[in-house]
Amino acid sequence: MTTPAERRHLRQLDATHPHIPWDRLLFSAKESLYKACSPLIPRTLHFDDAELSFTPDTHTFTALLPLPLPRLTGRWHAGHGILITAVAVPPHP
Repeated sequence: MTTPAERRHLRQLDATHPHIPWDRLLFSAKESLYKACSPLIPRTLHFDDAELSFTPDTHTFTALLPLPLPRLTGRWHAGHGILITAVAVPPHP
């Protein structure tokens, strides 16, 4: 479900922010992303179709995707045993 770049990124995050369950947060973020994008992409997305990276200081994540949406940004929160992720897809002109 992860790309090699995501695995490296998660190891770095875990070293600097070990209190966050980054693997579960990644899964949640990809689920949010795919649910938001599925009406816009003409094929089924797989977990390795998007590559995510997290920014802990801003509680955001960036997703690189196949066409037609090359890059999206989402938000996340982790606390009290709860993980929340969200993505909003901007309208296309």
